[in-house]
Amino acid sequence: MKSIDSILHIPFDKQRIIYKGRSLTDPDALISSSGLTPGSRVMILGSVDKLNPDEAVKLVKAKDTSDAVDLQLKDLSNKLDTILSQSNSDSLEVTAHVKSTIDIMEQCMRTLELLDSVRLPYNCESERACRKRLVDTIQEFLVQADKLRAEFLKLIKT
Repeated sequence: MKSIDSILHIPFDKQRIIYKGRSLTDPDALISSSGLTPGSRVMILGSVDKLNPDEAVKLVKAKDTSDAVDLQLKDLSNKLDTILSQSNSDSLEVTAHVKSTIDIMEQCMRTLELLDSVRLPYNCESERACRKRLVDTIQEFLVQADKLRAEFLKLIKT
């Protein structure tokens, strides 16, 4: 069980391993002596003590993606305004913009999944606040992209 500490970076005193409804508590016991076999599913609960640099990189990557999505949404919004101001609109161009909004929405979902995978210690309040702000921002972008998509779809139908 101490090997879990080296793999997952969760200190032994802060981890709890559950297998078939039983809590495995003996620190010196081999995992196989607990009845675990290859392919068995266990639940590991615990918290990390310090911020892993890889987790900080995930936050930076999510922030960069957020900035890129913001620019893409502004660009698409400007294109929508241009199309609305013109009386004739090319359906192929509008269809391409619909696909762009779908791509943006998928990018937002991947970013939300990335942010969900970030493991932060309890004492990293600033990183937790940053993650919360990023999640809120990405969710707003999803709403904006969905509205833009609906507007472009209206243009196709008319």
